[in-house]
Amino acid sequence: MAFANPGILYLLPLISLPTIIHLLGRRKYKKVYFSDIRFIKNLEKDVIKRLKIQQILILLLRTLIILLIILTFARPYLSKKYLGLNVKKGSCLYLVIDNSNSTSLLINNSNALEELLTYILTISDEFEYPFELNLILATAPDTISFVGRIKSPKEFSMAIKNITPVPLAGNLERAIEKILKNLKNSGELNKLVWILSDMQSSNIGSLSRLQKLIKELNKKNIYPVIVCGNFTKHNCSLRGYLSDTELTLRNAEFRIRVEIANWDTVRNKLSVALYTGEEKLAQNMVTPNPQGTAQHEFRITPMATNFLTGYISISNDNLPLDNKWFFSIPPRKKIKVLIAGRHPEDIKFIYNALISSDTTVVKPEPCEIEQLDYYKMSDFQVLIFSNIDTLKDHQVIRLKEVLKSGSKIVLFPGVDCTPKRFNNLWPKGFHFPKWEKTLSSFKTYLVLKGYDRNHPIFKGMWRKEITSEFSSARFHTVPAFSITERTPPLITFSDGKPFLIEIRDHGKTIGMLFATSGSDSWSDLQYKGLFPALLLRAVTYLTGQNLTRTNIFVGDTIIIDPGNAAIPSEFTITKPNGNISYFHFDRSSGKLKFYNTDEPGLYTIRKGKKITSYIAVNIQPEETDGKFLLPEDLIEKTNLKDKLLWLDVTSGINTNNANLFSVISLELSHLFLIISLVLIAIEMYLSRINKIS
Repeated sequence: MAFANPGILYLLPLISLPTIIHLLGRRKYKKVYFSDIRFIKNLEKDVIKRLKIQQILILLLRTLIILLIILTFARPYLSKKYLGLNVKKGSCLYLVIDNSNSTSLLINNSNALEELLTYILTISDEFEYPFELNLILATAPDTISFVGRIKSPKEFSMAIKNITPVPLAGNLERAIEKILKNLKNSGELNKLVWILSDMQSSNIGSLSRLQKLIKELNKKNIYPVIVCGNFTKHNCSLRGYLSDTELTLRNAEFRIRVEIANWDTVRNKLSVALYTGEEKLAQNMVTPNPQGTAQHEFRITPMATNFLTGYISISNDNLPLDNKWFFSIPPRKKIKVLIAGRHPEDIKFIYNALISSDTTVVKPEPCEIEQLDYYKMSDFQVLIFSNIDTLKDHQVIRLKEVLKSGSKIVLFPGVDCTPKRFNNLWPKGFHFPKWEKTLSSFKTYLVLKGYDRNHPIFKGMWRKEITSEFSSARFHTVPAFSITERTPPLITFSDGKPFLIEIRDHGKTIGMLFATSGSDSWSDLQYKGLFPALLLRAVTYLTGQNLTRTNIFVGDTIIIDPGNAAIPSEFTITKPNGNISYFHFDRSSGKLKFYNTDEPGLYTIRKGKKITSYIAVNIQPEETDGKFLLPEDLIEKTNLKDKLLWLDVTSGINTNNANLFSVISLELSHLFLIISLVLIAIEMYLSRINKIS
């Protein structure tokens, strides 16, 4: 049994009124002394019992009459079909609308979302008004918009007709979770959940989790209604990957890999092309299988001085937004490195490692410590100190100023350093870890054993998890350093002691520490190919030309570091449509943030009139997924038979569907009203007899 006007049920506590009045109205008797009780003895005991029974019956009748009157106005009914399909008067409808990018798929003269909305607007004539409406968009699943009381099909149309697809991924699982949380705090009794979606697999989430959520709704007597369409999907989508390449090489070749997914049930032959600007550089043909994928790879050598921007494109089809994948490759800037050492031997191996390849973009300059005052440290992005544990006071001040402007430090302890002098300089003034002791006289040499596989510095460095080259260097003397949260180890020795340590201050990386000498006095690392590879990667990572690029998708936040000397208001960002916007300055992190990445394309960042960078923003990879769930597949995989309802837009509103929305319930309010009148008559009769008695 359900109720068309469930709000009336809040009056149910009124059924206690007859009992309260009865208790308050009980007569209080006082003692009266008689000289003769022979008249009282004539009163039989069964008469007293009969009066008490009549009073109890009258009390129950009055309580039942009030209950029936309340239920009559609440309009109870018995449904012969699923309640989820009956949007009754006074009910509360939670309507989840999937407006993700895939619903912009063109179908005839409209798109998939418009087809879904048209269908529900057509059947809305069968709804009973008014009812409460809550809207949840799958692209913003954590927000429930309370539309209010809908009094007519026209108002319902006004509430949903302006919803359009956006280039974002949806999440139906989180939307249902939000509804369940909201139901715990709501007082509505007749609740319904309708979901409009193209049922793209990537937007549904975990099937096991979806199964649990729907069963939770069933426990609340809610059977979700899924409105979808088995549309013919004439579409191919594009997803790109920019390979990790050594940025220290001038003429390094970038590989751009693309995956084309065929959504259609027939084999498609289409062109895939590489563009820089609007100039086509390469083109090829691919033929993905029905509902399958095909891969292709382009190779390109960026220019040395400018950004390389462009996109990969496939033939236009019924969903244009997933036909392009944008990319931006930064220019390879010269990295100026100052190498300061106590002796020439402390500099030689480091210098040779940085110039080991004639294609390197690192420009090192050697400097003995006595000559440090002759160099302008602010001209160098990276300063390497080898076998240095003391600096003059004015050099320390200059070095701190240089760090504030963005330069980084790389440290190599050496044979002339002592832990005491080292700790007075580097940990105390520059947040480097403390040198606890020096380990030597090992039974066997120490080797390198573990590394942080997730750190960008090692991305693409080894094809296998570990190589013989990694553990080939032998160490006979090792300085042991303490580790804290802001000095995490990136590489460790075979005994667990740190070898390569990243130094952070307030969340920012300020340097690197190698727990070995820059010369060959403590190990043979300098004679291994690992040494120049690690040093070059450390330098490029510290200068921001690291090996990995952050993927930015529509809806993500673009974050840039303006630098300590920059004025945040100088920076602007130009969107693909040409609109110019300003960044939001986050005072807590000192970063500039831009939130409105609402379209794919290239975003241009300027400082004043000068272009500082390009950011490539693409649609979320979930939206390139060409897999969609059919009704029978979902029910089979989740065992949700009889737990939800499925309406297919493409089948139209046939006779069977129309019957689902007809008045298929038995109204009980008239019956309750008649029973109430009969009980009132009985109550009046019993009350009269009781009064006479």
